[in-house]
Order: sequence, then structure tokens, then C-alpha cells
Amino acid sequence: MHPADIQAELKKRGITQAALAKEWGISGVIVSKVVRSRDTGYVAKDHMLDIARRLDMPVEAVFPWYYVERKSA
Repeated sequence: MHPADIQAELKKRGITQAALAKEWGISGVIVSKVVRSRDTGYVAKDHMLDIARRLDMPVEAVFPWYYVERKSA
């Protein structure tokens, strides 16, 4: 999914990045990087899994770049 699509789906479910940050005990900047970044240095797999679960979608569908790049490496 495109980052804007992830944000839109979270918003439809009443989930904000600020709420995720508070729940996860991290800064909002880090949550934004999870949603927007393809830099795996900023992405914790457990956060990707949680976002996918909240969207009721497979994590591979929400963050396909993570899995495609891993398979081709």
C-alpha cells in the first residue's frame, strides 16, 4: 500500500499515528517513519504487523516493499 492509503485506512478506523505512538511507547516521528519509510532501519516488524492487524489485512499487502526486497536480496 502507498503510505497515504495506510494513513487513510487507519483514519477510517479512528486510529491516529499519535495514538499508536502513545500505545507503543515511542515517538510519533517513529510511527510516521514506519508508515512512510522504506528504510528498514526505521521499521520494526512488530509495528508493521500491528498496523496490518488493525487494518485486517495481511502484512504483505500493507507493506509489500518490505517483503519483496527481502525475497530478492
